[in-house]
Amino acid sequence: MNDSSGTAPAARLLDEFVGAWHNRGIVYPGRFGPGGDASGETRFHWQMQGRWLCFDSRLQMPGMGEYQVQGGVTLDEDGGYRSWAANNLGNLLVYNGRLEQETRLVFDQVHPVGEQRARVVYSLPGDGRLLMRSENSADGRTWSPYFETIMTRASV
Repeated sequence: MNDSSGTAPAARLLDEFVGAWHNRGIVYPGRFGPGGDASGETRFHWQMQGRWLCFDSRLQMPGMGEYQVQGGVTLDEDGGYRSWAANNLGNLLVYNGRLEQETRLVFDQVHPVGEQRARVVYSLPGDGRLLMRSENSADGRTWSPYFETIMTRASV
């Protein structure tokens, strides 16, 4: 377990993710198929002496079946974030992240680099939910979501 008391807001915010979550979301029509409703579960937990916030998601995705992704987030030396994710499609994704507005984390994909830029945005609206949105952009200024989910705490 991480002891983030007395640390920067960037570290304390990650503590809010810890636990089990139910996902309800939508995949937009596009490169992942026709789109539709998605659901599943995500778990976040501290590993490696509180240096990595690890996650494991299993989601039922339209036209895809079960989508699995595992990864981790850590703070970098400059107070930003580094993250990686491996999925059952055979992809390894690497991100650099930053804190925006004290309750919003934005992770820009840095590997692999493709024609479209990609990012993942997490928001904590303060009502006990965790919002996650995956987006693409051709120019890095205008972003379009291709997947969104609302996470609510799973009862233990």
